[in-house]
Amino acid sequence: MINSVTSTKSVNYQRKQTASVKQGDTGLKRQSATSDNYVSKDPKQNVKNALKDGSLVYNEPYKLLGFITLSNGYYTYIPKNGETIGDIKQKFGIKDGVISSMNPVYDDDYCPAQDKRNIVFRLDE
Repeated sequence: MINSVTSTKSVNYQRKQTASVKQGDTGLKRQSATSDNYVSKDPKQNVKNALKDGSLVYNEPYKLLGFITLSNGYYTYIPKNGETIGDIKQKFGIKDGVISSMNPVYDDDYCPAQDKRNIVFRLDE
């Protein structure tokens, strides 16, 4: 025997009104590369200081059997907060197109520290 449904529970949806937050200053201030304590006008000196500091790491070329080069050497840089790609290029004397050829970054105003992204590049010696 089948019993008929005599009552059903209903759900009442209520919206809570919350105050909308006004878009304003996020508190992030753009710092230029000149805020670093080791920035000089000489890019080679900046590379040496960043290698000492630990924010720049040189990755040796990978060679097969000691003489066939499979990948060239490159630098990995850990950018500081507020530092843009343009600041990094100016600091280390990187030519246009080098960073975008090795990283999915195409805008000089992009700040890689916000995405916790390291920048990989090569320097022509």
